[in-house]
Amino acid sequence: MTVVVTNDDGVDSPGIHVLAALLRSLGHEPVVVAPARDMSGASAAIGKIELDVPTQVRRVTLPPPAADIPAYAVEGPPGLAALLAARRGIDDVEPSLVVSGVNAGTNTGQAILHSDGRRSADGCQLRALGARREPRRHRSDALGRGRAVAR
Repeated sequence: MTVVVTNDDGVDSPGIHVLAALLRSLGHEPVVVAPARDMSGASAAIGKIELDVPTQVRRVTLPPPAADIPAYAVEGPPGLAALLAARRGIDDVEPSLVVSGVNAGTNTGQAILHSDGRRSADGCQLRALGARREPRRHRSDALGRGRAVAR
């Protein structure tokens, strides 16, 4: 199954690399599509759409453990990145599922309305789920949570 992995922390966030690698280890075909920079707090945003100005998308190389997973950095907010991927706007990627995470911190209270990575998938009309980790947890905890989400 082709799974788009996105977040609001940006394509360089370690959590997205771990989650993509875990999905691959479970037999899925992950494709990372995320904002080019950290955009926490803007998850569902798609930004200003200008029909005469194309959204900049560039292929990027991720570090291990996701070094050979296709990845794209979108010059725009998280919701736009997820929407482009879900609607075959990036190299004809056709996902069955959009997964967001592993978030770099907590999302509690009203913050979850706009700063939860899974909110970026709201407009995609696909199945979506999100994962997060506590900010003081070790990477091994992120791996454990990622495994649970990927299964």
